[in-house]
Amino acid sequence: MTCRKGLHPKTGPGRCRECWLVANRRSREKHREANRERDRIRREGEREQRREAARRRYWAKREELTAQRRAWYQENREKALAISAAWAAANPERVRAAKRRWAEKNPDYYRAKNQTRRARIAGTFVERVEFSEIYARARGRCALCGIGEREGDPWEIDHKHPLAHGGEHSYANTQLAHGSCNRRKAAKLPLTLF
Repeated sequence: MTCRKGLHPKTGPGRCRECWLVANRRSREKHREANRERDRIRREGEREQRREAARRRYWAKREELTAQRRAWYQENREKALAISAAWAAANPERVRAAKRRWAEKNPDYYRAKNQTRRARIAGTFVERVEFSEIYARARGRCALCGIGEREGDPWEIDHKHPLAHGGEHSYANTQLAHGSCNRRKAAKLPLTLF
């Protein structure tokens, strides 16, 4: 007995194996794009499920995993630093992007970090100065013009005696100023302002 098309010997009810393979191949080619999209959607869903399962596993063993990572880092500190440095050298764009994102999320800390760096380069006294304390001390008023907050003019920490002239980075030498007022003052000494 042969298959429906009369080409191959029949092995069971319906199509023979060869006819089935040909029909299956044609169907896959005909619906290739739709199947590709369906498979992509299914993989995306599975990926999200795997991520969620990994998150649950991590949070269930968070302390244990953190302790393991710290122990490994203590034992392999040089290796970890070398791996990190190699990755940073191979991915400079991603490192710059990460630093940019961090600076955007932490503008006060980033500003303070740059001022501290400038003071160290100048070789002057450096103290950790918190923007929030300077703001509270000034009660929200610019030390240079005496006006409160202005739209589009961010607050900055001004150095009374500029870092460029050997001024120190300390609470005693800092004051609150609008960005435009601070740039107008620039690196002038207090006595030469007026």
